[in-house]
Amino acid sequence: MLFCTTKRAFQILKKKRSTGNRIGIRILKKTMITESECITPEPTKYTITFESNGGSKVENITVRSGSTATEPEKPTYANHKFLGWYKEVELINLFDFNSEQIKSNITLYAKWTDVYKVTFKSGESDVESIIVTSGDKVEKPTDPAARTDYKFEGWYKDNNTFKTAFNFDTEIITENIVLYAKWKSLFIKIAAGYSHSLALKSNGELWAWGWNANGQLGDGTTTDVLTPKKIGDGYIQISAGYAHSLALKKNGELWAWGWNADGQLGDGTNANVPAPKKIGDGYIQISAGYAHSLALKNGGELWAWGLNANGQLGDGTSGINANKNIPTRIGKSVVEYTQIAASQTHSLALKSNGELWAWGWNFSGQLGDGTSGTNVNVPAPKRIGENVNGYTQIAASPALGAFHSLALKNNGELWAWGLNADGRLGDGTKVNKNIPTRIGESVVGYTQISAGYAHSLALKDNGELWAWGLNVNGQLGDGTTTDVLTPKKIGDGYTQIAAGRGHSLALKDNGELWAWGLNANGQLGDGTTTKITEPKEIKYE
Repeated sequence: MLFCTTKRAFQILKKKRSTGNRIGIRILKKTMITESECITPEPTKYTITFESNGGSKVENITVRSGSTATEPEKPTYANHKFLGWYKEVELINLFDFNSEQIKSNITLYAKWTDVYKVTFKSGESDVESIIVTSGDKVEKPTDPAARTDYKFEGWYKDNNTFKTAFNFDTEIITENIVLYAKWKSLFIKIAAGYSHSLALKSNGELWAWGWNANGQLGDGTTTDVLTPKKIGDGYIQISAGYAHSLALKKNGELWAWGWNADGQLGDGTNANVPAPKKIGDGYIQISAGYAHSLALKNGGELWAWGLNANGQLGDGTSGINANKNIPTRIGKSVVEYTQIAASQTHSLALKSNGELWAWGWNFSGQLGDGTSGTNVNVPAPKRIGENVNGYTQIAASPALGAFHSLALKNNGELWAWGLNADGRLGDGTKVNKNIPTRIGESVVGYTQISAGYAHSLALKDNGELWAWGLNVNGQLGDGTTTDVLTPKKIGDGYTQIAAGRGHSLALKDNGELWAWGLNANGQLGDGTTTKITEPKEIKYE
């Protein structure tokens, strides 16, 4: 606004004139002069004072009368959320910086509400903490990054025990809290014995279920268990025999339990042991047979103990007095064995160069050396195929009456030999074979094999599960009880298999355990004793 003043004056133009002795003045023009002066006054200004009520200081600001004010940067206050500036101490009316004009000095008051931090501990990947207003619910965060061989099962209030899950839909936040990710350790290894089953979790936990008459489950009892039961911790490898079990720990310790009539536990006695018992150190691989056990030590040393009636230990002896109840070194020179498989009365091994070796009883040609017969025992490792190598995997069943062998070559070929009743070799016949016979002339891509009492399982590199042989209990998983003489596809998405006497186990790529077949002792783990002819998912903790 301008304030102006006006000054007025007259300007007169005169002219002299003379008449005789007289001098006169004549006014020619009279002009008025106006002069204005305008002044702009200083505007009125008002001060806004900010009372932070415990928050960080906010400087006062000055605003011209009638103008709106620019909202200052929000103050901060630990464990509080800023709700705005209010006009009165009682914090009733919110001040609107966008519309309210300043016409006097005013004081604005900060309003706060309590806030709390919800911290998420996932174990590995980072999950951002969330700040929540007191009394509000917290939004469920994105699941943490996946962990190999573990399944995320939600956020829990209690660490370690994981008994109380947090409910994001109903629970309100009234304090700082920490939520813990529950990770379910998944089964990564499985083993099927005659009528019992073992499984190993990614965290080293050992679980067992099924037949337990000789303490082969390792839970300290001789009572059958119908669902997976935790036995112990710290294991990295398992093997299930006819009625005994073996396991390795990360430090190379060998543990054994169950039936021990022939010294197959290796503890120097013939007494059954119903819970894991340490046998020795320095082992890297194990295989439990019907009543004998095999193991490898560093450097490829082969060790064996237990029943040796047919030379299945490989120490050059056989007979009713040839049993060994402590681990015995087989062969004095370094031979670099890399894989072993113990069956009822024979044994198989691979060397680092892919050579296949076999020893023990050869009644049905299960050694693969071209011979067979009642009295054909081979009491020491014998190379199978003088110029044949390239084998990468072997399998033989510990079941009573199991007399066939399986092998894979490095190109994915499947080979089988031995007893072929019920079509367990998979060559389309029921004729025994005493030398390794290729199964499927143009079929390759097999990556894993498992031999049961009279049926066989195999996995392909694409996760397909194939099965063949005896099927009286539905152990093939095709929904029937009809024997199958050649490999038949059963399903997809599998990563591991194990064949028992009359039951089968498999793991899927998501860690799920599936089982089917004979279930008289609860070896499937589904809580019943009813056989199943198709794969069924087995729930476990």
